[in-house]
Amino acid sequence: MAESKAAAKTKDSIWSPMFVALLLTNFFNSFGQATAGTVLPLFARDLGATTSVIGFVAGAFAITALAIRPFAGPAFDSFSKKRLLMASIGINCCSMILYSCATSIPIILGIRLLHGVGMGCAAPLALSLVSDTLPQTRINSGISIYMLSMSAAMLVGPAFGIWMSQAVGYTPTFMVTTASLGVSLALVTFLVKDSAIPPGGRPPYQLSLKRAFAVRAIGLSCVLMFFSMTFSCIGSFMAIYGNLRGVGEIGLYFTVQAACLFATRPIFGRISDRVGTTRVLLPSATCFALSFVLISQAHELWQFLGTAVVAACGFGVCNPLIQALIFKCVPQEARGSASNTSYTGIDIGSLVGPYLGGTIIETITPLVSDEVTAYSTMWLIMIIPMVLGVALYLALSKRIQYYIQTKDEVNHLS
Repeated sequence: MAESKAAAKTKDSIWSPMFVALLLTNFFNSFGQATAGTVLPLFARDLGATTSVIGFVAGAFAITALAIRPFAGPAFDSFSKKRLLMASIGINCCSMILYSCATSIPIILGIRLLHGVGMGCAAPLALSLVSDTLPQTRINSGISIYMLSMSAAMLVGPAFGIWMSQAVGYTPTFMVTTASLGVSLALVTFLVKDSAIPPGGRPPYQLSLKRAFAVRAIGLSCVLMFFSMTFSCIGSFMAIYGNLRGVGEIGLYFTVQAACLFATRPIFGRISDRVGTTRVLLPSATCFALSFVLISQAHELWQFLGTAVVAACGFGVCNPLIQALIFKCVPQEARGSASNTSYTGIDIGSLVGPYLGGTIIETITPLVSDEVTAYSTMWLIMIIPMVLGVALYLALSKRIQYYIQTKDEVNHLS
């Protein structure tokens, strides 16, 4: 009896060598991305870019990330996910090297488009591999813990990037991100194992929308798109906004937010496994909206740090819960295309959000004759996409339950 309970407990455990390897892979990959993502807007601003151009450069990776999705989605389920992940991280690593040599906005934009190819594939591939290692009963908490590796990277990445770029310049900073991605690539090469081949074999590679995108994931991916539109403005404009407010240590905002995510994500993941996604998602979305109100009014460092705590209970909780819910809606053999679909929504939001935010700032600034006020107004306006995301989630709730109940009755084309 005791042995039976121990075996059941082991079977339901999320911890395995593969899961730990993917955690470490995600940490080093996320550190490089978080550092570069925070530094690039500052780099572009120093090269003379306008606010809307800064927003466009920050989100430009999503153009190629989206363009590659119809080709990448079928590949995720038809070919070795490990080899595809290695190639994707390799592209990211090369992009960091090129950033260190960039001398103009057009060059940065070209590199950002190349970077988007790697970013567009690496994250959904890794998440799909993670979902394959998790027991179905622990998928919410498992993905929440997996996302902690990203939170851990955010603890140090943005603040480190701002500090290092100011201390020694942009080129050495991008070389550090290159080294971090090199470690991530090495971990995949030597530690990560590929997903098991389904009993019927992998489906042949075929270019089609049904193979590239999981139909059952589209609605929730639109929810992620709206959330991402709002959240992406933080990474694109927070460092600039903090400098305009005269807050010298604004990089600590990202550190505190990530620290709170690190502490709370496992808790929220376990709670959602017990009480359901909706009962956790709605309060988190409320915190997400409140954080933008607080950002718009923040003047001192302590106010920004308090806002970071509230924000940690917002998007950082909503995002993994929605992604876990997507995996619950599709059969296991369609998780590659489902992950591809979810990141399509995130990429669209990441492309539209910063550009929209920058355009709002440029439009309002002449009217108020104060750039800080324009930024404050932008934060408030960008709450609207998040509210639309919550409304769409509630509208989809019955359909989501139907998908979960019937996911084993459909194949990967549905």
